[in-house]
Amino acid sequence: MRTPTIPFPLIIDELQTGDLFFCRGLMWSSRWIEFITGSKWSHVAVVVRPRDIGIEGVPDEPYLWEATSIEGADILTGRRKTGPMLVRMWMRLQEYLDSGNYRLFGVRYLQAPRTPDLFDGLAGIIKDNAVQASRYPQELQMMKDYLQQRYFTTRQQRTFFCSELVAETYTAMQLMPQQPSAQSYGPRDFSQRGYLPLLKRAALSPEVYLGADTREELQRQLSAVKDRFAPQ
Repeated sequence: MRTPTIPFPLIIDELQTGDLFFCRGLMWSSRWIEFITGSKWSHVAVVVRPRDIGIEGVPDEPYLWEATSIEGADILTGRRKTGPMLVRMWMRLQEYLDSGNYRLFGVRYLQAPRTPDLFDGLAGIIKDNAVQASRYPQELQMMKDYLQQRYFTTRQQRTFFCSELVAETYTAMQLMPQQPSAQSYGPRDFSQRGYLPLLKRAALSPEVYLGADTREELQRQLSAVKDRFAPQ
């Protein structure tokens, strides 16, 4: 089925703090997540504009607050790490393209007032030392935790998979209730096919697909974005 996409350079400046970013993976673990959860997407992250949460001295551009097993350059710790991290969006997309792990991308715009309380809640979880120090679970353990919490009991270990971190983040932003627990959410729940118990009259837009049909065109788009944001 043909999926019309919007080029990255045409949309990246429009992204705001709280928007959601999605990836469809090619790895076996990504396909497994998509199959188990019934989702088109295997990864979800939150878009962040650092100045909204009091982070200065970094380029004013969209970043991703995400949890993943793929190392990224976290701007808060100044090192490459896995697990929860705040990374430059264009740089992360380039890493995803280079790895060959992802091809289709999408966003949903958060339709809610960007209030001081919303930004304070987001800043609190991003700067939380315990969250920063947490790990990304092994794939098999992640699926066990997801299924166990969604259908049975709470797990004990302190790790974050991608949709769990997004759920914790939206809860900290007072956009979602504390129950059901963050571990029970999958990427599908945040997608257009899922359902979220959003508070404060918040809503998410329909999915907008990003990128290109070919790897070569996608690389050209990312190069154009890099030319705008990378240091000269």
